[in-house]
Amino acid sequence: MDPVQQMMIERACEQLSLAYAYHLDFGNFDALAKLFADDAVLHVGRMHYRNLDEIRTGVRQRYQQQVTRHVCTNLMVDVIDETRAVGVTYVTIYRHQYAGPEPSGEIAIRGPSFVGHYEDEFVLDRLGWRFASRRLNLRFRRGQTSETERTKNR
Repeated sequence: MDPVQQMMIERACEQLSLAYAYHLDFGNFDALAKLFADDAVLHVGRMHYRNLDEIRTGVRQRYQQQVTRHVCTNLMVDVIDETRAVGVTYVTIYRHQYAGPEPSGEIAIRGPSFVGHYEDEFVLDRLGWRFASRRLNLRFRRGQTSETERTKNR
């Protein structure tokens, strides 16, 4: 494979990761589902969605009553061949859950809710490059500090 073709594949896969965050944060769930191949799998927390309909409806239900922003960095794509690639994207997730109408304006928060990474498999199909699989792996979670950690940090 020539270097230009490899760079084009890398760029297409990187754009999928960024488009996923954008559509998820702005509630464009139909557009988000179109980023996935017909038989794709999405693993988010304990939820596993196994096709486009499950992805669309599952993500829509999961993200009701919350405002999120996914900050994606450290995108790495390894091209396997002309139709397959794998990658990792670091993600910092800011989340605010609410009841009632969606809040407007700025929302006060105390830092990110989660930090982790996505493990991706990409495939080239009749519609272009899409996710074959996406798995969210969380490493850090905002929460209470344990007594041991409080003592060590004094």
